[in-house]
Amino acid sequence: MLEVIEHELPKLQKMSGFQRRTLEAILKAVEFDTQRAHERGVVVTASTGAGKTYAFFLPVLAKIVLERCLRGQIGVKAICIYPRVALSENQLTDFIEILFYLNHVLARHQLPLLTIGIESGAAVYQQSDFQKQERLSRRRGWKFNNAEQGYESPFAYCVGTTGHNCENTAQRLLVRSTQPSLLICPACGKSYPFIQFARDVMVQHPPDILIATTESLNRRLLSSKYQYLFGTHQFCAPSVVMLDEIHLQTSTAGTQVALLLRRLLARIRLGKQERGDRANLAFVGLSATIAQPVQFLAELGGLLVTRISEVKPHDDEMQVIGAEQYLFVRAEESEDTAVISTLIQTAMCILHTMAQPPQGSDLSRYRTFGFVQSLDVVGRWLYQMQDAERVRDYQTQRREEYQRNHTPIQDRDIRYIPLYAYRLPPHNRQLFPEFFGPNTDTTCDCEHRTGPDLDCPFFQAGECWWVLSPKGKARREPLTSNAKTGK
Repeated sequence: MLEVIEHELPKLQKMSGFQRRTLEAILKAVEFDTQRAHERGVVVTASTGAGKTYAFFLPVLAKIVLERCLRGQIGVKAICIYPRVALSENQLTDFIEILFYLNHVLARHQLPLLTIGIESGAAVYQQSDFQKQERLSRRRGWKFNNAEQGYESPFAYCVGTTGHNCENTAQRLLVRSTQPSLLICPACGKSYPFIQFARDVMVQHPPDILIATTESLNRRLLSSKYQYLFGTHQFCAPSVVMLDEIHLQTSTAGTQVALLLRRLLARIRLGKQERGDRANLAFVGLSATIAQPVQFLAELGGLLVTRISEVKPHDDEMQVIGAEQYLFVRAEESEDTAVISTLIQTAMCILHTMAQPPQGSDLSRYRTFGFVQSLDVVGRWLYQMQDAERVRDYQTQRREEYQRNHTPIQDRDIRYIPLYAYRLPPHNRQLFPEFFGPNTDTTCDCEHRTGPDLDCPFFQAGECWWVLSPKGKARREPLTSNAKTGK
């Protein structure tokens, strides 16, 4: 491990105090406390980007090297569980990079290589599935590359090679029908024999590390064909179980995951008992900051609170580089306003009234992320958001023409006026001078005031966004909108 970090992955040399404490706590739970023959828990809480993944994976790899290379244990030694496929594939990229270089070191010392297995919808049942092009592309996400005559993996990328296209560009690994169990990089030719993605291969040679989603793990626990993953007379039982994003496991769905974890841990205990192995097991939970994390992990996995340790960053280890603001909007059935309309109005209100970065600032722009639980809503939200911002080519051209000619906003065709302009003074009064009727006084001048005019009818009706933005700091340009959907 030290050789890999020193020569191949120098970025891992600069570990924060939080990462070192996490590494020590997990290593203690997975290796040094094994003589006590009982289960231990470690809950790691930190914000996104704090380095939880590496701090977890390195001590687990050290444990696996000991078990596989020195003690000769064959079978799954660690199960990493993720709530979503997209999240598991994202983490897999980091794991593959470390394993690639670690296996090179192990090979030089004539030691067994470590393997990693994929247990999700992208895994194929048999190597012969690669003869079924239509099924693979439709159900598993593998796409046939005509130029390279192989199937591109939906989850694995090359670590990169100097002088090749994969050096600076993410290059998917692929499988050719002549070698249906081997992933290779079509750009540089590197092979990745340690990645297992075909279940008929895993039956014969279980991976040392199993990457799974909660859904796929539930199905494997129910099937007699896949019990080799959890410990049999032939293969060892896992010593580490990791669940990422534990803060998501709440409400009814969280209850189902808690039951799944109890079944999993019970099955692992049985596997160890049948083999006569020590009943030691480390359950690691990674999470964003949550209240009472030790109690949360205890209830989630059924462990004793006294056997769970918590690791979190100290206040002096945190560097403030920005701020995040969260707004939660929940649709009520009793309301007349449509959900999609509320999403559009809320997004425009926030993005256009947020104070923009000053000229010359390192922060060139803001990014805002909106999350919904429906693919249909995502698509309609994007389409209608782009329409509301008037960012289609013909709309942009007409708007630029208006600006060149200094056409007053009240004289422009309303089809080319972004909807956010309706709420910013003085545009709201200019566009709709009789919005509240011909006899309504709308002579307020909110844009020139140092505070909102509480008597302004536009302000009272929520049609004036002046108060939400510092004077002169509102965004007057249309927004760029994109959509991303997970699996």
